[in-house]
Amino acid sequence: VDSVEGPMPQTRFVLKKALEFGHAVVVVVNKIDRPSARPDFVVNSTFELFIELNATDEQ
Repeated sequence: VDSVEGPMPQTRFVLKKALEFGHAVVVVVNKIDRPSARPDFVVNSTFELFIELNATDEQ
């Protein structure tokens, strides 16, 4: 997930598919060295996406 843009529609699509198949998910926040990086916002937004998609604690 881009540290400036945050989760995009394709992030949601791929995450939804991975969760449907019961896969473990690895999230990488990239481009963290940019001056406009918002890592805390991106991590929180991504976590909220997991919640919206009803991910289990194990996922």
